[in-house]
Amino acid sequence: MGVIGTAEIVVKALTFDQVKSEVLTRVNDPLGDTYSDRAKELVYEGICALALGDYSRDGYPILAKTETYGAGGDHQIQINGASSVLSNPVLRIVGVVDEQLISAQFDTTPYRFIPIDSAKYNRLHYEDERPFDDEIYYYREGDFLYLYPYGRAAGNVLISYIASPDDYGDDDIMTDGYSLDFLYKVIDYSVGRIREEQAGE
Repeated sequence: MGVIGTAEIVVKALTFDQVKSEVLTRVNDPLGDTYSDRAKELVYEGICALALGDYSRDGYPILAKTETYGAGGDHQIQINGASSVLSNPVLRIVGVVDEQLISAQFDTTPYRFIPIDSAKYNRLHYEDERPFDDEIYYYREGDFLYLYPYGRAAGNVLISYIASPDDYGDDDIMTDGYSLDFLYKVIDYSVGRIREEQAGE
């Protein structure tokens, strides 16, 4: 019986400099005499804009993080700044999950974490706005994630979030952490912004 061969898929590697250079070429500034610094800024801006938009997390796995935090009854968790409990600066919280729901080892009742906005938080003094016994509300304000009711989250929680991109050097391989489609959409975004600026000059 013959052995079925497997085709090796080769993904084109793009460095940060190549991404930026593609932007500059498309705006007729291949040497970067005019828009080099702006193109670099817009690549970062494009990465953040797409990651915060509807683009699938598969396109930017390097920014899609999940970390365990021992809540220990805390009602506020610092997620940015020098005392952050997370390893990376946070662009957006994607979700919070009781670790017991993932491990299926229920020592106590697992909680469902429900995101709310500040308007909802301001209505919690109404009985019908409060969470059920198996729920914990959370919302972000500045560098902190707030939990309600206070003290209910006693165990470990999994915090999924979109991290801020690193400060890349010219030779860093961007395709190690981003899909090609994502990077080309970042290029399109950056080119579009520069063309808008050119049109307004």
